[in-house]
Amino acid sequence: MDNEADEKRLLQRRRIYLEDRMPDVVAEIERFDEEAIALKDTLSRNPTGELLTRSQRRLNYVRQRLAILKAERVDSNAERNAIIKQLREMAEGGS
Repeated sequence: MDNEADEKRLLQRRRIYLEDRMPDVVAEIERFDEEAIALKDTLSRNPTGELLTRSQRRLNYVRQRLAILKAERVDSNAERNAIIKQLREMAEGGS
């Protein structure tokens, strides 16, 4: 019984962590989306030299971060949903 209670407590903590982290991930995605738009605008004006190089490198970084954050959002949502389902099953089994 104690093991089940411990497992339930750990699952609830993980669910809370995932729910608390999500607004930060979404905010970062929005910030990087805005930066990507600004960088694309800069690149559309045909910059040269250092500005071109810096803008291209930064845009590549922003695209990589966006891919990582979007994957984290999808994975976190899936994990949270699985935890919620598992907690429900535990509650039904304990009743």
